[in-house]
Amino acid sequence: MAAFKRFDTAAFFQNIKTAPAASAASAANTPPAPKLAAAAASAAEGVHENNDCGAQDWFALYEERAAIGEHDGGLVKSEAEAQAYEACTGHWLNQNPVQETRPDECAQCKSPETMGLPLVPVLNGIGGHIWFHHHCHLRWMAERRNQARKALSAFGLEKPSPLSN
Repeated sequence: MAAFKRFDTAAFFQNIKTAPAASAASAANTPPAPKLAAAAASAAEGVHENNDCGAQDWFALYEERAAIGEHDGGLVKSEAEAQAYEACTGHWLNQNPVQETRPDECAQCKSPETMGLPLVPVLNGIGGHIWFHHHCHLRWMAERRNQARKALSAFGLEKPSPLSN
């Protein structure tokens, strides 16, 4: 029985770059959006763009999400604002992806894979993987969400208090 082989991201992107002309010709019939093509190209090079928005953009997104939740979703103002803030947090996380990590080390605890503690890949959103032990992923994600909250706070956008109505 063959042993499990990890997905080799570098080899995958190398194969894409050297794909046969027939594949390229069939892909030419459905060209990707320019932004998507640029993101794929930068992911292949291990680089990502930081698409930070300005304070006005974050407030506009927050206000839009809160208004939709309140008026279209029928939520009370405090719940609509809480959901809008979470939407902004998720948007920041998507706009600021993490670079690929080493497949032999947990991104959170920096420990290697062991027999009883395997590393599991999680897609990073830019063509690579972030490797974790199962028990480390939640802690890492909580730290990422805190990064997002700090970044939003720097723009003046604070998590709404649950009692504000």
